[in-house]
Amino acid sequence: MQQADQPGESTQPKKRIFISYGRLDATEVAAWLHQELVALGYDVWLDQHDLQQATGAEWERKIEDAIRKSNVMIALMSPHSVREHSVCRHEIDMALGLASKEHRELLIVPVMVNRCDRPLRLHALQYIDLAGFDRLAVYPANPFSADFNSFTNFAIFVIL
Repeated sequence: MQQADQPGESTQPKKRIFISYGRLDATEVAAWLHQELVALGYDVWLDQHDLQQATGAEWERKIEDAIRKSNVMIALMSPHSVREHSVCRHEIDMALGLASKEHRELLIVPVMVNRCDRPLRLHALQYIDLAGFDRLAVYPANPFSADFNSFTNFAIFVIL
């Protein structure tokens, strides 16, 4: 699996990843994915960690700055995240707009975590389907099944 640069290495710049998700139905997956990617050495932005001190107008500016600095956006799709006028749809639109305006590449990786209709803006992109995997734990310490972890590790390898 490709890993982010280790201290002292100078192969490729570390990928910066922005995770977009719906709070009502994908918080657990977003937190787990953040943890896994950080453990692999990636610079990962997730509102649960990076917006704790933000208020009002500062909140949107911090999201835009994080998207602007990212190489990859992982869009966790769920009924809450894809609903009309959701923050997630706004984040995706912002990412596509910034990438176009600034003439730079930003990889957007849609990941279906709960069955839903994909937003039109994402229809042209291949997506990773994790909606069918059982995330219920056999062991309380691990909230995700072995099948889910194996598939997700493969998906992370393919994406990054």
